[in-house]
Amino acid sequence: VKLLGDGKERLTSQLMIEVPWASASAIDAIESKGGLVTTVHYNRLAMRALLKPQKFPLKPEAMLAAEKGEEVSGDDDCVEGEEQGEEGDGDIHDMHLLPRRARPPPKYMPYYTNYEKRGYLNPRVQLERKKRGLKDILLSY
Repeated sequence: VKLLGDGKERLTSQLMIEVPWASASAIDAIESKGGLVTTVHYNRLAMRALLKPQKFPLKPEAMLAAEKGEEVSGDDDCVEGEEQGEEGDGDIHDMHLLPRRARPPPKYMPYYTNYEKRGYLNPRVQLERKKRGLKDILLSY
């Protein structure tokens, strides 16, 4: 999948998007509207985690509670204020134990470390994502 700049004049809203490849005109069009483009590498496992997170095991209650800043009661292993079986209002990707994202192969490393391509391994891109309050892309699936 490659994000192209065709039809950029019809873009009216701000987008935050992660794609494997993006053209310079597409990056300019999205960023001119206040959006953010990040090019990321997806191997087979990362693509499966993105498309079918339900195939991966659920996180333990203690891990979910720690991420939310809540305490787990020792009696029934339920998070305080939640009933057993309730998934809450979180994203499905946040409920499952997903693998870390793999590094790209050496031949693609220059692309994903290039700021002009908005590669996710570039420190400036990582800093922009952090300023916007987005998840650390290197630690997510």
